Amino acid sequence: MLEFSYKAQKQKIITISNNLLFDSDLLIFKPYTKEEILHIVRKKLECERISDEIIEYITLRERNDLRKIICACDELLLKNSEEISLKDIVVKKKRKESIHQEIIHDLKNSFRVKDEAFKNYLKRCKELNVDSLNRSDFTSVYENFE
Repeated sequence: MLEFSYKAQKQKIITISNNLLFDSDLLIFKPYTKEEILHIVRKKLECERISDEIIEYITLRERNDLRKIICACDELLLKNSEEISLKDIVVKKKRKESIHQEIIHDLKNSFRVKDEAFKNYLKRCKELNVDSLNRSDFTSVYENFE
């Protein structure tokens, strides 16, 4: 019945798979444009503290890898400055997690409900006498944390 309704509407279901056995049905997707990447990152972050210029710079640095771009933006959001500038972008290197990343990482493993995690995040920051991130910055980091 479900198959019939899709055929009647001339719609197709596309899935993404690591199985390479279907070469004849392979779909090639064009890379995202600069505008599409900006739109996706803006929508995902829901934050105006990072300018388009900075997102473009990170996009070039991360070679259009959306996952890496969003992680890099999350790192910038962990800085508690009002507005993030190019000077906040440092040479990419392996470094220890910030206190906020440590707290969020622990909470992500303990709390599956974001509101509960945020309440506990605020509590933990208060206990550690650390300035907390605002809700939108917390949400962005929480949702994109690996």
